Amino acid sequence: GDDLADALRENYRALQAELAATIAVAQSKGSVDASLDAAGAAMFVTALFDGIERAGANDPGLDRQAAGQATAIALQRVLRPGTVEPASGNA
Repeated sequence: GDDLADALRENYRALQAELAATIAVAQSKGSVDASLDAAGAAMFVTALFDGIERAGANDPGLDRQAAGQATAIALQRVLRPGTVEPASGNA
């Protein structure tokens, strides 16, 4: 029960932290927009893949290859340096 849920949460947190660290390294090399918050970007990427996984579970006929290609293109566009305007916080 709780032990399994705790282990899953911790695994998810570790995945987020590892992805954020990978994004930070990519930012330092100039391949990911340095204005992005690495932890926020990691959350976005993880949520995107969680959504695709859920869509596949709900639609067995989903073209996973097409979804994967579209996802890769979208991530490249979002994470590419100079393509994202930082939020001003005045929404």
